[in-house]
Amino acid sequence: VVTRPSVHKVWKTIEKWTVPHFRAGYTVSPAIAEILNKTYQTNFTVVRNIARYKEIPEDLKQEKIIIYQGAVNEGRSFETLIPAMQWVNAPLHIYGDGNFLTQAQKLIRENQLDEKIILKGKVIPEKLHEITSKCWIGLTLFENTGLSNYYSLANRFFDYIQAGLPQLCVNYPSYRIINDQYDC
Repeated sequence: VVTRPSVHKVWKTIEKWTVPHFRAGYTVSPAIAEILNKTYQTNFTVVRNIARYKEIPEDLKQEKIIIYQGAVNEGRSFETLIPAMQWVNAPLHIYGDGNFLTQAQKLIRENQLDEKIILKGKVIPEKLHEITSKCWIGLTLFENTGLSNYYSLANRFFDYIQAGLPQLCVNYPSYRIINDQYDC
């Protein structure tokens, strides 16, 4: 919402009016909890938003596919990622949709990557886990356009870990802390 000033202002107003009245709250990362607690003198604690663990079959055959799963939204680095795929020797499959989908389609056409970048649309979580487990590498990218991106902990980050998938990930604090602690 940072790129939409009027919407951002409305959300900040709602936040300032409501959050101080919370006796307790939950958020996804220690950094966000710390900011909320310091700003509003509240008591936010962390509950990780992680999907239930699913076994990966031992005989699973991986394919050399790069996967991006999640919202195809502004601020997810598609303006850089899509043109860069010209020099990557693997296809990119994008699962999801969002407010940047039309622009992503245009970038794919402009860079003549219709055969290399495949927009797969939405997939149910059970099927997505199976698909993800067969891929080669995952992408967790965000532009630093606001605190919610900088301190985010995207579901896909944990989905890739649970699928045993290496990932190219932003070096933001919450991701770095988990990677440093668990060497993932």
